[in-house]
Amino acid sequence: MIEKGLTSQEDYDISENTLEQIRADITLTRIEIAKTNVRAPFSGIIGLRNVSNGAYVTPSVVLTTMQDVSKVKIDFSIPEKYIYLFKKGQTVKFKVDGVEGEFEGVVYAYEPKVEGNTRSLVLRAICSNPGSKLLPGTFANVTFKLSETDNAILVPTQAIVPKLKGQSIFLMKEGRAKLTDVEIGERTEKFVQITSNNVNAGDTVIITNILRIKDNSLVKVLKAE
Repeated sequence: MIEKGLTSQEDYDISENTLEQIRADITLTRIEIAKTNVRAPFSGIIGLRNVSNGAYVTPSVVLTTMQDVSKVKIDFSIPEKYIYLFKKGQTVKFKVDGVEGEFEGVVYAYEPKVEGNTRSLVLRAICSNPGSKLLPGTFANVTFKLSETDNAILVPTQAIVPKLKGQSIFLMKEGRAKLTDVEIGERTEKFVQITSNNVNAGDTVIITNILRIKDNSLVKVLKAE
């Protein structure tokens, strides 16, 4: 239009500036409209809503929470003396109160330091969660196999007699209680591993009244387990 002399350069510049301003306003409006639609970068389950319809919100206001429960992470600790027995990729089994069945996860990360108060190492495993049975934040009872010993000798925990230096158990031999010094290994809630070679499979271990009997005392078995 300038070439044909239908408008002046000044009027053309004013019109062009006005057009650019309109385009900028359109872009700003589209951005403002986009802010009214909140999208999460992952799929999950929405929690309780913290605001009401029509409420004024700012970027610092928490609208709700969202959890991806397709997989869950399990954090648990192992004592310091076992930290050299585990490795990433090991499996861990666990149970959760109120949920039937046993679940299995894989250790994929750990805290690269020992906790000062508990002298333990924190490990993290991940487990798939089909059906969303497991909820984040619940407590789990974890079973983590660090090593496996074939033909281990186990005795009930109550059979161990602590001494000033070491431990002993009472074995029944020829009708008498024989106080036998032993070395112990792994321990569970109910059983203790005997690592010394002076206890064999099939030996009778006394687990009751051990505070009332003495070495070489005559004993009579009323019940055997």
